[in-house]
Amino acid sequence: MKEITLCLTSCNRWSLLEKTIDSFLRLNKYPIKEYLLHEDSNNEEMFNKIQHKYGHLFKIFRPENNVGLLKSIDNLYELVNTPYIFHLEDDWEFKGNCNFMEESLDILENNFNIHQIWIRKGIPNDWLEPKNHNNFRMVKQSHYGDWTGFSFNPGLRRLNDYKLMFPNGYSEYHDITKNSALNEHDCNLVTIKYNYRAAILNNSACIHIGENQSTYK
Repeated sequence: MKEITLCLTSCNRWSLLEKTIDSFLRLNKYPIKEYLLHEDSNNEEMFNKIQHKYGHLFKIFRPENNVGLLKSIDNLYELVNTPYIFHLEDDWEFKGNCNFMEESLDILENNFNIHQIWIRKGIPNDWLEPKNHNNFRMVKQSHYGDWTGFSFNPGLRRLNDYKLMFPNGYSEYHDITKNSALNEHDCNLVTIKYNYRAAILNNSACIHIGENQSTYK
C-alpha cells in the first residue's frame, strides 16, 4: 500500500475549514499516514479552535506572519516523506465517490505523464479530451491558450514531481502584482516543459464551497 500525506492550507476560515475536514474524513476510506495543516493567520482564536478539534489528528503549523498560499504549500511539502501528497485547501466539501483516493493512486501509478488528479465536480466537458480512459479523462493538451491542468485544487500528486519541477518551491512563482490564478498559471508553464498534464476522475468527490471568500494576500 502506497503511503500518502495530506497537506491542507488554511487561512482564518473556520466554518469552511471545519466542513472541509469533516466531510473528507467521512468520505475517504484510504489510510493517510500523516495529516499536516498550515494555518496562515495570526488569529489565536482560529488556531485554538483547530487545535481543540483536530489537534489529535493534524500536525498544525502557524507562521508568525502571513506568508501567502504558495509559501504555505511549500512549508508543508518540505515536511513530507511519503511518495504521494493529497493536496487540500480549506474550502471544499467532500461527497460522492468514496474510492477517489484509490482511483487517483492507480492513475498516477500507471500514467507517468500525469502529474495530478482532479476530483472536483463540474469541470466543463470542453476542457477535456473526448477519450475516456476507464475511470478518468485527460485535460486537453492546451486549453485557454497554454493551460494543461495545473491547479491547487484538491487532488493527489507525487512528491518527486514537485521536487523535480519546483526545486525552489512554488513560492518562486509568487508575484504580488498578480492574482492567485495568474501565479497558478505561471506554475502551469513549468509543468508544460516536462510534458505533464492533469487528469480528472469521471466520478467526482468534492465541490467548491469558498467562491470569492479568499483570505490570502
